[in-house]
Amino acid sequence: MLAALDGDPDRLAAAVGTARAAGDAEVEVLALDALACARAVRGDAGGARAALAEADAAMPGARHLLTDGDRVDRTLALSQV
Repeated sequence: MLAALDGDPDRLAAAVGTARAAGDAEVEVLALDALACARAVRGDAGGARAALAEADAAMPGARHLLTDGDRVDRTLALSQV
């Protein structure tokens, strides 16, 4: 959560890796969305799109816990790329 709040791409990437290792699809999706948003804010449209694609691919594993409405950072990232 702190990584998402400060928007540090390195910390967010680490959070993604930790979530994947733990099999936590919900945190993985949300961390990838936050990473996409951070990249979009920094002008890295390609990196933002790549993170969003990874999040979308992981979403089926989190669908029982997340809805598209929960993915606020995804919406923000899309508005900037």
